Amino acid sequence: MLHLRRWPARGLTGRFKNRERGRLPLVVLAAFIISLLVSLLFSSRPAEQVMDITYDLLLQTRARLLPRADDPHDSPVVIIAIDDHTLAFAPLAVPELFPHHYYLEVIKALDRAGAKGVALTRILPRFRNDFSPPEDVRLWFDSLRKLHNLSLVSGVSWRPSQIVLPATDYLLSMDPQSFGFLNLKRDDDVHVRRLPVRWPDCASSVGCLSLSFLAARALRPDLPEPAGDIFIDFDPRPEAVPVASFLDVYRRTAAFEANAGFFKQFEGKLVLIGELNFLNRGTWATPFSGQTGDGDTTVEITAQAVLSLLEQRDFLMLGQPWTFFSLLALTGLALFPLVLTRRYGPYPGLRLPAAILPVYLALAGAAFVAGRLYLPILPGALALGLAQIFAFSLRSIESRQAARTSLTALSLYVNPELAEQIVSHPESLARGGQRREMTVFFSDLVGFTTLAEHISPEALVASLNRYFETMEPIISSSCGILDKFGGDSIMAFWGAPLLERPDHAAAACLAALEQQSALARLNGLLLAEGQMPLSALMGLTTGPMVVGNIGAETRLNYTVMGDAVNLASRLVAVNKIYQTAIIVGEQTAREAAGAVECRSLDRITVPGRSVSLTIFEVMGARGGLNDQQQRGRDLFEAGLSLYFNRDFQKALGLFEEALAFIQGDGPAELMSGRCRQYLMNPPADDWDGVTKLAAK
Repeated sequence: MLHLRRWPARGLTGRFKNRERGRLPLVVLAAFIISLLVSLLFSSRPAEQVMDITYDLLLQTRARLLPRADDPHDSPVVIIAIDDHTLAFAPLAVPELFPHHYYLEVIKALDRAGAKGVALTRILPRFRNDFSPPEDVRLWFDSLRKLHNLSLVSGVSWRPSQIVLPATDYLLSMDPQSFGFLNLKRDDDVHVRRLPVRWPDCASSVGCLSLSFLAARALRPDLPEPAGDIFIDFDPRPEAVPVASFLDVYRRTAAFEANAGFFKQFEGKLVLIGELNFLNRGTWATPFSGQTGDGDTTVEITAQAVLSLLEQRDFLMLGQPWTFFSLLALTGLALFPLVLTRRYGPYPGLRLPAAILPVYLALAGAAFVAGRLYLPILPGALALGLAQIFAFSLRSIESRQAARTSLTALSLYVNPELAEQIVSHPESLARGGQRREMTVFFSDLVGFTTLAEHISPEALVASLNRYFETMEPIISSSCGILDKFGGDSIMAFWGAPLLERPDHAAAACLAALEQQSALARLNGLLLAEGQMPLSALMGLTTGPMVVGNIGAETRLNYTVMGDAVNLASRLVAVNKIYQTAIIVGEQTAREAAGAVECRSLDRITVPGRSVSLTIFEVMGARGGLNDQQQRGRDLFEAGLSLYFNRDFQKALGLFEEALAFIQGDGPAELMSGRCRQYLMNPPADDWDGVTKLAAK
């Protein structure tokens, strides 16, 4: 037994030798368990959002304590903005449509002015005749070969399964390595904090590096590629980068010599050309958006990222809370209060552990403000706090094995709330059903058979388990009942008597949207692990159906049956035709209109049903569409109305205009093709616009 009141006059090593034997393993085990719990907690989505908020506060504090003293006019980056003044000029009123010789004149003038590089923060036309007449394309091709001083880079865009490239003419006129991806990385709270320098697992010959990094290399060709994402050091000043109006620059190109003084501002600079106007102002939220009330545009964030790369102003994050390094660091932090307390250490009455937490917070804050080192402050603080609580209040670590009740066992197979209802009302287990209006949901993974051919059965099962584990909580938390997992498919329904939900259509649609978002996050993890991503198609219908216990006396299944159920299962495959993710029936779209944004797609008949129906695509939650998406949707639906009225020429124009706002939109491309076909071969006089689908 340790005699606490006798302090041997020996050093630290001697004092620790006087502890009880076996105390050190217990202390280390306790510290490791605490660090593991903290790591698991901060691996959750809400905790990550709290960490992001903490990072924003640190960044804002740093901006107040160390305000920038440099003159923005000395910045190596200048923005030429397609601003409100430019849009007021009729030929340039629509940035996506104005002829590209305007760009070309500005680029040639910048070359004469001695600019080092020009970055177009947009995608050049995807098709030869989309926005530029052939003569503009030829002029672009010829003129770029004659540039002397500057490097020109432009953007591409990555989607989950494809890359959006400009037309071949534009690719041929430029070095393939001068095309970088425009994608900005949003965190879970939709704020932009990091710059992805290289697209994950990119195997393309173009578009693997960020446009921001390629633009920075135009000024510093020897700039090394960072090992991973960088934290952008945002400059909160209103005019952190000089801005010139595109229209002002263009009007001065005709008299370059007379405006030599004006063009002097571009000498030796990197020039970013992009939109900065009322149409897209505030599109991207940043850590400083809460202070200014507005977000930034793509070109502004690109400029900030370029400056961070050039001046090496990015922040070093010392490990995520779930990495091995951070786990060891948290274990070391937790050891301090455990070792230096009466219960677990040789120092009785010592109050040093209480001072460890404020000292750690002060050191972590100073490291960020002065040294650009972002320590995991909250995980460390929580580990210290838990270690102190554990050290002062617990005398031993006990393991308890909870008895498994019928309710917890049943909860492993059905929704926990449904399990509670069944236990509370055992009469509900009787066979039979009742007719009521409900919403049913089906989903299938795309290319599951191909995936099964390319990976081992064990890996396939592991991927499916991760997928199902991601989807099931979303269904359960919205009062949905998971009916079954069938291979790679999911069946669920909302509005059952045991789990009342009057707004079952809205709840089901929102759950489907949340599943798509969760799948995108899961795919990010799968890609990071070198695994193939998953893609799910979903179909929902609302209508009368029978719900209840169906089966044998010894084995029941609480499920639904009816025509609406069969129809929902058919709608899943219809997504492949229209290149959509979520298709719903008319009644579902009508009842969920207050919660989600939908658009009508077509009138169809599915195999086994002679009655036609109007199908809708769920595009997002109510109010979740940006201006581009809303405009594209409105144009598509206006074109669809003309299509059903046999005015194929006008409908074609609206569908193609919709593609300008929602690039690569599957429904718009499909309906454009149909219009062209009907213009060449008009349909019969009795044509009613209904598309008869021949396959399930």
